[in-house]
Amino acid sequence: MQDIIIRLIIFSFSFLFFIFPSFSEEKNPAWWTAPFEDTLESRNTIKMGEVFTSGYEAIQDKYINVVDLPFLISESLKQLSSIDKLFKIYIDEEKITIFYDNNKEKTLRIKGSSSPDYWGKATAVIISEGRRVSKKISSIDIESLYELVYNSILSHLDKISRYHSPTRAKDEKINHHGYGRIGITVRPVLDGLEIIDVDLDYICPLQIGEIITYINNIPVKDMQTKDIEELFSGEPGSTISVNLRYKEHPVILKRKYSPPPTSNLFKEVSSNIFLIKIASFTSNISNKIYEGIKALPSEAKGLVIDLRGNQGGLLSEAVKVADLFIKDGIITEVRGRSITSKEYYHSNSQDIWLNKPIVVLIDGTTASAAEVFASAIQDNKRGLIIGFTSYGKGSVQTAIPLPNKGELMLTWANLYTPKGNAIEKEGIHPDICLSSREKCPRAIIESDEYIFSIATKAINL
Repeated sequence: MQDIIIRLIIFSFSFLFFIFPSFSEEKNPAWWTAPFEDTLESRNTIKMGEVFTSGYEAIQDKYINVVDLPFLISESLKQLSSIDKLFKIYIDEEKITIFYDNNKEKTLRIKGSSSPDYWGKATAVIISEGRRVSKKISSIDIESLYELVYNSILSHLDKISRYHSPTRAKDEKINHHGYGRIGITVRPVLDGLEIIDVDLDYICPLQIGEIITYINNIPVKDMQTKDIEELFSGEPGSTISVNLRYKEHPVILKRKYSPPPTSNLFKEVSSNIFLIKIASFTSNISNKIYEGIKALPSEAKGLVIDLRGNQGGLLSEAVKVADLFIKDGIITEVRGRSITSKEYYHSNSQDIWLNKPIVVLIDGTTASAAEVFASAIQDNKRGLIIGFTSYGKGSVQTAIPLPNKGELMLTWANLYTPKGNAIEKEGIHPDICLSSREKCPRAIIESDEYIFSIATKAINL
C-alpha cells in the first residue's frame, strides 16, 4: 500500500512539472551554464550579460508604458548585421539561430521566454559569438556595442530615453549634482605631480611645492592624464591616498563637495528691477536664489526670471525654486505607470518675495523642469509669463545605474501643470505672446534689450 502511495505522489509531481514546465525550468539556460573558459572574451561575456540583464529589467519594470521586450531586443540585435552583413540572426518563439556567411554557428533555446535575465544573457552570447566569427564586429569595443544595442532599443520607445556611457554618466552627474574635489592644482614634472596651488576652502594637509609620486599606490609616471583627473574627483566624502617625494607614509585626502559651476545669477536691468538668469536647475540652485533674493535691497520692486534656453535639469530643484515664491498651491503633478512615480508637489513655505511682481521669460527652447516652474507661477497667479510657447517636454526621466557604471535614462512619468494640463507637446503658453499671430508660436527670443523693456513695463504697470 505504501509503495502505491509513493508512486502516486511521484507521478503527481512529474505530471505537474510536465503541465507547468516553468516550475522545473532552471534560471539559467543550458547555453549559459555550460562552463566558460577562463579567457578575456568569456569574462567579457559574463559582464555583458550582467549589464544587459540589469538594463532590460529596468526597461520592463520602470518605463512609463508596458513594452514588448523580446521584440525590442530582437530588432536591436539585427543592428549587428549593419557592422558585418555576413552576420545574421534569426529569432522565433523557441530559439535564436546565429549564422555567419550562411553557416550555422550557434543555436540558443529561449522557449518563448520574456525574462530579462534570459534575454540579457542571450544578448551577451550573440555579441560574443559575433566577435568570435567576425573581424569587423570584434574590432568594435564593447562599450560601443552597449551603445548600439541600447540606443536601438530606446529609439523604439521615445526621443528622450537614452543610454549614457560611464564617462557621459559621470559628466551628467557632475553637471547636475556637483562632485568631490581634493582642492589642489598640479602640474606634471619628471616623475610625479608638483602641487602649485592649494584651495584655502579645503582642509588639505599638502603644501605648494610638494611632489606627488603615487596615487592609490599607482606610480604617477605610469598614469594617463584622464586617469589622474578621475582619481582627483569623485563622490564627496570619499578618499584617495597619495605618496609624496621624500616622505615615507602616504597621506589620505578626503574629497569635498564642489557644487556645479554657476555664473552670477543676479543682475539689475532697470531701476530696482532685478534679473535672475537660470540656465539650468542644477543642484543647490534654490539655495543660491534664496540667498541672492535675501541680499537684494529692500527697495527692490520686481523680479525678471529668465528661463530662455533653460532645458530643465533637476525637477526637485525647480520645485524648490517655485516654492520660494508660492505661498500655498500645487506646483506640479507627476503621473507614471509605477506607484512610486505618482506624486503631487505642493508649496509648503512662505513667499520670500512678499508678493512683489514677478515676470518669467520663456521661449521655444524652455523645457522640462523650467516649464514646471513657469506653469506653477502662471497657474497660481503669482506672476506673468512673457515670450513664446515653450518646448513641451513634459516627461520625467529616471537614471538607472548599470554594472559597467553607465546608465539608462528612462522616461518613467509625465508632468502636469497645477491645473492638470499635460506639459508634453503642449508646452506653456505665455500670458503675453511676443507675436502678432493668433496662436503663439515656438520661437526663440534673441534680443535682450527688447524683452527686458517689455518685462520692465509689465512690472511697472
